[in-house]
Formats: sequence, structure tokens, C-alpha cells
Amino acid sequence: MPVAGWLATGWRAAYRGGRMAVQAGGLIVGSVFVFLVGRTSSVTTLVLAMTVFGLCKGFYDSGIFASLYDSVEPRARGTVSGLMNTVGWAGGALGPLFVGLASKYGGKPTAVENMSDAMPFAD
Repeated sequence: MPVAGWLATGWRAAYRGGRMAVQAGGLIVGSVFVFLVGRTSSVTTLVLAMTVFGLCKGFYDSGIFASLYDSVEPRARGTVSGLMNTVGWAGGALGPLFVGLASKYGGKPTAVENMSDAMPFAD
């Protein structure tokens, strides 16, 4: 996260959307590894994919509020921060419900196989 924060601040100084570009890069690269987590049958690949995804998530998380503050005027920042947290936590709370439903009612023979199919789409 410190490296991502440093990079985002530097890119922000170069152009207005620099901080968001670092976040988008983390999300795009990380999505490949989330997909790999749900599709691999190798424990080694699973651990490596989860590790790299965690690093990519750090690129996103490092600038989430700073990016918000770059685009929202100071008097509205508290309200917008609260809304952003509400949406994020609501999504996080509903994710296990949807993965559970996909595991139970998916098209594969076992719940584990269905869960593996659902995981890449949960993030």
C-alpha cells in the first residue's frame, strides 16, 4: 500500500485522474487473479493467486478516500464518505448470501464446484 500510495500521489501530480488510474490498474490486474482463485485446482496456484490479488487490492485501497476527496468538494466529503462506506459494506454483507445461493443452486454436481464457479464473480 505505501508503494501504491506513493505512485498514486505522483501520478495525481502529473494529471488529475492519476490516483484513479492506479486504483483501476489494481482492479483490472486483480480481477485476473480473482478469476484464477475460482478456477484453479492447484493449491500452489491458489495461494499465489490469492497473494497477488491481495497486493492488487492494496493498489485499490491505498487511494480510495484520496480519490474521493480529489473529486468532491470539502463540504460534501463526510456525506459522500458515509455513502461510500454504506454501499461497500452492503455489498460485502450480501456477497456471502449470493455465493451461498449459487453454491446450492448452481449447475454443477457439488456445492464446492458451484462455489468455485461463483467466486470469480463475487468481487
